[in-house]
Amino acid sequence: MECGIKKAMRITKNIFNQISFSLIKTNSEKIFDFISRGVLVRCGINFIIALMIFVVEVIFAFSIQALVTVLGNESFTVLSIFSYSVNGIEEALVVLFVTGLIKSILLWCQLYNGSIISVLFETINRKRVINWAFYNRDSELGVAANLFNDRSVGAGNFISSLINFSSRSVTLFLIVAALLALSFKVTISSIVFLLILYPIITTISRKIRFITQIIHQDIDNTLSRILTGVKNSFLFHLYGKNIQESMDCQRNMNSYLNNYKKYHFLNSLKTIIPQFFGIFYICIIAYVSSKYNLIQNEVLIAYFYLFIRLMLSIGELGNLLSYISLTKPRFLSVFDWYETNLKKPMTVKSSSKKINNVKDGIGVIFSDISFKYRASKNNIFTKFSFTLEPYHTLVITGKSGVGKSTLMHLVAGLLEPDSGSISISANKKNYLLTDYKTSIQSYIGYVGPDTYIISGSVKDNLLFGAHKKNIPNEDIFKALELASCDFVDNTSIGLTKELSEQGEGLSAGQKQRLSLARALLRKPKLLLLDEVTSHLDNNSAKKLINSLKQLKKNMTIIVITHKQDMLEIADHHLELNKLL
Repeated sequence: MECGIKKAMRITKNIFNQISFSLIKTNSEKIFDFISRGVLVRCGINFIIALMIFVVEVIFAFSIQALVTVLGNESFTVLSIFSYSVNGIEEALVVLFVTGLIKSILLWCQLYNGSIISVLFETINRKRVINWAFYNRDSELGVAANLFNDRSVGAGNFISSLINFSSRSVTLFLIVAALLALSFKVTISSIVFLLILYPIITTISRKIRFITQIIHQDIDNTLSRILTGVKNSFLFHLYGKNIQESMDCQRNMNSYLNNYKKYHFLNSLKTIIPQFFGIFYICIIAYVSSKYNLIQNEVLIAYFYLFIRLMLSIGELGNLLSYISLTKPRFLSVFDWYETNLKKPMTVKSSSKKINNVKDGIGVIFSDISFKYRASKNNIFTKFSFTLEPYHTLVITGKSGVGKSTLMHLVAGLLEPDSGSISISANKKNYLLTDYKTSIQSYIGYVGPDTYIISGSVKDNLLFGAHKKNIPNEDIFKALELASCDFVDNTSIGLTKELSEQGEGLSAGQKQRLSLARALLRKPKLLLLDEVTSHLDNNSAKKLINSLKQLKKNMTIIVITHKQDMLEIADHHLELNKLL
């Protein structure tokens, strides 16, 4: 069995070599890596099943022939290569039943395996999207959602359809070979007759490809409009554009539905035409054979059965080709994403070295660092150096896009410089950030412009990211006090208050101070604050600044802000637009 699977794998690879260049226009080795070994193994199994189905189809055809012959009180050899003769109607029925049962089981295995191939590849790709979304700082919400849902499903269906098409093509060619062995002249004339259908099928296929392009455009445009509408909901409602946008999306969906109706109509037509003409031609064969004895009577029924199976297979292959055309753009878009994003490291590697028992504050040292993003031609930083002493506060200001958040990501170890080095000073020693990143991150607290609130109690939210889950309530209340979270009752009842995922019922300032309390529960030696007052009113911002004045004597703080009032807590002020 193992040897058979290996042979089937080689056949699969050879077929993929041809498919890669004809359908996907890329190197087969890249496709193998993308599809994964598990999917390829199942593809090999599908080809083995296809070969077995052919053998059983031939035996089944002659079993029918044998049954009819026995009913005519004649002895008949089921299949000469097996050297087996049927004697009596009971034996003929047993052979027919057993071969029919085996055929049904094999067809079930083929359908099941084909479906599993689709789901397996879909799951593999969704896991890739999950890793990319969580580990890659450049990932985008809309792209991740689209890849996880529609495009992964479409790509999985493409792979499944492609494998089913390939394996069933093997069965089809073997059936043609069997028909040629039974009656060469009739089979050749049948093939010539079927070639007449080629221009008709080609025309229908061309129209199907055109319609599939419109279908994808409709769904992509609609999804893009929905994402834009949700993101700019306030503006759309204020300017009265929400109704117009909704109507445009509805029109896209009507177009989508109408084009899908056309697709299924043409696809059904493409499937049924070979079967209709096949039945028509088999009637001609039966009539002519009765007159001129073109096919021997002892194989006539077997020939007709195999010919009908050939017509059904051609119709099935036509249906699969249409579906391949429909899902191919989804597969190519996922493959392009894979080639662009997953061939390079998605994130900075973790480090195993640890800094133990940091009792004092920690400082940050930038030494001649240079950095640029992959998609950018220009450096964000070039030979940049700076030293921040422990227990000092650095306030970073500057215009949008000059690298303020990038600098913070570099400090946190979420990005690595292209050249130069970043060190952390602790316990009167300097530690290279790349070597001690994981350990250093455990001493960092972070508060961003958009507070992350989970669905759960106030306590659940405060303990999110904490090093320990059994923090005493006294420590929690102390962090709330330092963060000026006076809106939380100083009792256990206040901690059990349920919050929605959006933190409904809390103001922007309250969410921000709750986030600060969460960061303080990590007992940070370095506190990173990114635009923490951007959504706050003056009163809330003042409360937060007063809290930070109390905290700065216990930790090193780096603040990114557009507001000048944050300079009240600064020991150092770095204005990046002047620097760059």
